[in-house]
Amino acid sequence: MKQFFHHLICCLAIAWTSEAFAYNTATHAQVLTTQAVIRSLLQTDASVLRNLGLDKGVADESQKFPNSNTDHG
Repeated sequence: MKQFFHHLICCLAIAWTSEAFAYNTATHAQVLTTQAVIRSLLQTDASVLRNLGLDKGVADESQKFPNSNTDHG
């Protein structure tokens, strides 16, 4: 019985101090958003991008909408 309480206290201490990185904003941006784009029509049907006026793939960071204003000043 004493060993049970020792294990219980250790488990509670570990659970109490652990961080859950799955809900971190950066995790969502890197993992979930990327997977959503990969599985969407943007990745599987090239005509969708062309219809939006985009000429590069979804993974290309230089991709901009035709009316994107790069001057913010």
